[in-house]
Amino acid sequence: MTLVPTPRKKEALPVLLRHTDDSVSKLNRKFGDLIFAEGVLAISKLGDDARPAIPALVKWLSQLKKDGIRLAVYPAGALLIIDPNNRQSQLFLTNSLQQLIDVLDDHPLFAADVLARLGPKARSAAPHLQPYLKHQDPEVRKAISEAMKKITAKEDRK
Repeated sequence: MTLVPTPRKKEALPVLLRHTDDSVSKLNRKFGDLIFAEGVLAISKLGDDARPAIPALVKWLSQLKKDGIRLAVYPAGALLIIDPNNRQSQLFLTNSLQQLIDVLDDHPLFAADVLARLGPKARSAAPHLQPYLKHQDPEVRKAISEAMKKITAKEDRK
């Protein structure tokens, strides 16, 4: 499934924020995968202001995870960005690296950010990042380079 950006992208955040009590299936019936994904990405960029959305992100992750749907990486990644200590998102993403790698084409900055936050736990994703080091967008190249540094770093042994 490839998500193609549309002019509706800017609508995604306000739409999603008005429907945080809805199930993912209900949201997707109403708005489609793209609006869901873009809305979750927008939530992830709100920083501490996104904390009220954490219960909805947890609920959506649980629903999508149960169905094995690739869209689950969006709420899981947003949770990791908003709440870096969220064990549910860390565990899901570490066990779903291929799904996160699949998101690189659609949302390379998001995927790079999440992979960097996973650090050495995402080491197996490194070969998949190589082509993005030559991406046409310098911001993507920089984000991928930073992610590569963090995921290939030696893991702290505690």
